[in-house]
Amino acid sequence: EVIATATHDTACAYTAAPIDSYKPAFIVSTGTWFLAGVITKTPIITHDAFVAGFANEGGVEGVRFLKNILGMWPLQELRRQWTYQDGSEMLWDTMNDLALAATPCAYKLDLTDARLFAPVNMEQVVMAVCRDFGPAPANRAQMVRGLYEALALSVAQTAKLAEKLSGIHLREIIILGGCARNRVLCQWIADASGLLVRAAHPDATACGNAMVPAKTLGWINS
Repeated sequence: EVIATATHDTACAYTAAPIDSYKPAFIVSTGTWFLAGVITKTPIITHDAFVAGFANEGGVEGVRFLKNILGMWPLQELRRQWTYQDGSEMLWDTMNDLALAATPCAYKLDLTDARLFAPVNMEQVVMAVCRDFGPAPANRAQMVRGLYEALALSVAQTAKLAEKLSGIHLREIIILGGCARNRVLCQWIADASGLLVRAAHPDATACGNAMVPAKTLGWINS
């Protein structure tokens, strides 16, 4: 028997989101990019949605109304760069410890800056982007904290925008993928948004891919 699944990693991840029908959720599939949005019954094709950069993608049940946000890419590149410089692996737990050790940042980091997308030296580019708005981070801890804060704020702002464009009153944020393991980032997203944040499955893509045939075969009901 041949069963067509969602076929796309984001579609599969959204399928695995543990949505509560009584708590409309803003869903964030995390990775190098964050795919952040809501599930709607029909596409939202207003001019405001177009200008805001939202897309409508067909899903297993409903439409994914979402926006691409630059995600962990700058931090992944810094981790790779520092691992090479130090001669030992920079662990994600160490990155979290650096973020917690730094004071709240006094500089603004624009994650939409194209210089962050494919730099030769991410550390130098992050410093340059920060200098456009004021002081640059003085050390690694400030740099990591600045990126975490920028990510948290970006998710919170995108959730507010999705709420406005869709008319859905959001009650919570569901984090899918690798960042579901990142307690620091999840907490800061909650702080920035004022919403409950639920960390769902870190392997949501694989789970969602398996759930479609399971439902088709009657092994699960929903």
